[in-house]
Amino acid sequence: MTIRISTDLVPLAVEKRTREPAFLKINVRNDSPKPQLLSLELRTDQKLSFSKAGTGNSARAELGALEPGQSASFGAYLHPSYLGQNASESAVEITVNEHYQDYAHIVKRHKKSISVRLV
Repeated sequence: MTIRISTDLVPLAVEKRTREPAFLKINVRNDSPKPQLLSLELRTDQKLSFSKAGTGNSARAELGALEPGQSASFGAYLHPSYLGQNASESAVEITVNEHYQDYAHIVKRHKKSISVRLV
């Protein structure tokens, strides 16, 4: 794999009762021998949101051209989108796109899914 995706979630769960968000940090590293133009897409199900109002279930960022061995980071707050009483889990889908010359042409997609606890 030419792109390495690592994640860190602080705290390890999202508080539904107090509506406290968790911070998701994503680190993308170019392990290929040539520069890569990269973008990042995030998607959640209906239990989580990237906005405090609970309406944004997707996010996108252009990471730019990463040289071999170079890393880029992106962070987003995960908010609970409703006040439920039961603990559950929610998935966050992370997609890193390799582009050709501009962001309109996708050459390859690298996907990773993480599970987030809602307590």
